[in-house]
Amino acid sequence: LKWKDVSIEDEYTAINKTQTYANKGHELTSVKSFNSHRDIYNLPEFTRLLDEIKATSKHTHPNDFILCHKDGRPFTVHYISLFFKRIVERHDMKIIRFHDLRHTGAIMLKVKGVSLYDISRRLGHSDYGFTANTYLNISLEEQKIALGGIHLLDH
Repeated sequence: LKWKDVSIEDEYTAINKTQTYANKGHELTSVKSFNSHRDIYNLPEFTRLLDEIKATSKHTHPNDFILCHKDGRPFTVHYISLFFKRIVERHDMKIIRFHDLRHTGAIMLKVKGVSLYDISRRLGHSDYGFTANTYLNISLEEQKIALGGIHLLDH
């Protein structure tokens, strides 16, 4: 994600690239489908976090990556996943993968009454049946974990 993809003033983030790993290493490519291109609303907490990052980062040019090493290289998906795992372990939380936060977010939106169509669009899916079967078909334990953070959506 680059600074040019985020509008703090208009409270949205444009999703238009994905990081892939190929023979030459990590590279940015276009998202995989038309529906994957999307603008998503930024929660106030996310906007505050972006403000904090921008205030402390040397890399704030529109073409700079938001999450990057000191030399400006973007964090890889693997790096972010490992960092997240360390945080979870350090705080003695239930172990989940970083990607599981997508599932949790979808569940939280559904509980708050957001339509399946809108959840599917936010996740970049073209088929809301896929969203329902993959992201919202969960166990009671997974529901309990997801609903533990539901207060984050109350403003």
